[in-house]
Amino acid sequence: MRQELGQALCRDGYLLPTAVAGVYGRDGRFEHLVGAVGAAVSVMAAEIDATVVRYPPAVAADELHRVGYLRSFPHLAGAISVCADTTGRETAIAARLHRGGAWEELLRPSDLAPCPAACYPLYPHLAGRAVGGGKRYDTMGYCFRREPSDDPFRMQLFRMHEIVCVGDRTTVDAFLARAHDFAARLFTDFGLTATRAAATDPFFGSGGRMLAREQLDRDLKQEYVCPTPDGGVALASVNDHETHFTRPYGITGDDGGPAVSACVGFGLERVVLAGFLQHGPDPADWPGGTRRAFGLTTG
Repeated sequence: MRQELGQALCRDGYLLPTAVAGVYGRDGRFEHLVGAVGAAVSVMAAEIDATVVRYPPAVAADELHRVGYLRSFPHLAGAISVCADTTGRETAIAARLHRGGAWEELLRPSDLAPCPAACYPLYPHLAGRAVGGGKRYDTMGYCFRREPSDDPFRMQLFRMHEIVCVGDRTTVDAFLARAHDFAARLFTDFGLTATRAAATDPFFGSGGRMLAREQLDRDLKQEYVCPTPDGGVALASVNDHETHFTRPYGITGDDGGPAVSACVGFGLERVVLAGFLQHGPDPADWPGGTRRAFGLTTG
């Protein structure tokens, strides 16, 4: 059913297919709906005085090593490669292309990698800082996860809007409770069904099963799942990172020890897709409250 939704949205021009599975353009109508969801998240972030930060959709490749992303999620990771030889009148790539040969093997990994989550560039920015009782941030951007698929909910390049809290345990626990209120409120306002459920990240390999079990046992990840006939799909998640991001970067609290962090993240395209899935292919026919939330009507 989700693949059929993608086909319909491409046929109607909301999504613009490319030669690569899971990579889409978006037309102005779709972007309007995405903007309405992002604006709603920003309003919530402002309620807790979150600082707005925006980063490019890439991070230093070493940061993925530093926080263990490549150990846990090598199947989702990517790297940005560049030309290995740009000297002379004609680069090696141009010469290879001229002969009709493959050129990709002449590239080498650069010092950049596409961001797997919108908050990843935030922690290097906070490296070595003391955050006192707590700091809150509103961050949003394109993210990359290598999951080529015809399911539009599994885009390889998508936008995530996150509200992040970094601070002491008491402050972060209070934020986590507020984050669940934010998620429940957003889905109510947009007229969408999303069920809260304990979840795990898609860890890699046999060791990943142990990490997933620990994540469940310690209740570190909760998702808000849109039900579909071919399996539910998460629209948002609330995550307790503990010291996973703060310890590697020396981010400390009032006591000088590692701070802790947490976030609530919304998949902007996924929320819009849920609107089409749950309310039909024509936004003109969506319920009045949903249309207002998506900025399709006033009053």
